[in-house]
Amino acid sequence: MKALHNGAAFAGIAAETITSGGYGLIQVYGYHSAVRVRSWTGGVPAIAKGTALACVSAVFALESYINYASATSTLTQLNVKFAGFALAAQASWTTKAIAAFISAL
Repeated sequence: MKALHNGAAFAGIAAETITSGGYGLIQVYGYHSAVRVRSWTGGVPAIAKGTALACVSAVFALESYINYASATSTLTQLNVKFAGFALAAQASWTTKAIAAFISAL
């Protein structure tokens, strides 16, 4: 049996610098001018305005994510929570800060 991929937990975007072990504000909904994003592994799809963003990998950035999944068997499960959408373009795999609309609720 294949392992299930149940996505990743997403609480929101840090609205300020938060030190290790410290407390800080997290934005959970609305416009944010500097969200760290990168194109999904392999660069497809590239991030354009309106691209859905998700917390897929164990990285500190949101990633573009395909809105369909090609399953290799009936035992493959994908459960991704979309975290918002891009309001600017970003086509590289390296993280960049762009404007985005966040929906962590």
